[in-house]
Amino acid sequence: MIPGYQCFSGACNASSRGIAIYARQDLPIDYCNQMENVAFKESVWCDLRMGQEKLLIGAVYKSPSSDRDNHDKLNECISQATSLGRGNVVIVGDFNFPEIDWSSWTVNGGEEHVAFKFVECIRDNIYSNIF
Repeated sequence: MIPGYQCFSGACNASSRGIAIYARQDLPIDYCNQMENVAFKESVWCDLRMGQEKLLIGAVYKSPSSDRDNHDKLNECISQATSLGRGNVVIVGDFNFPEIDWSSWTVNGGEEHVAFKFVECIRDNIYSNIF
């Protein structure tokens, strides 16, 4: 724990690494219940209330050794976040796709490669990368 902050953590067990979002205690932030049952478990999602709107904040960790099924679950998770209809979404984390060149949005791999499918998911959901 960090004094003055509240911790929002995702699933943590022997097969996962655990992931967390720390937010100042005075911020109007809560777990996003609509993202509670996503199949991709190494993520945590919160809603930051901003007046009448909410900012959806997601933190994600995808292991470099993830299998195809886990990659598919990650893409589904991102699509589910989009389907909530929030106008404001921030997703941060470690996606571990060394095959992606984010400066050109290209993938060193064919159309069936998991990294290619991830980039297509990001594009389909109209996200962009900002570093």
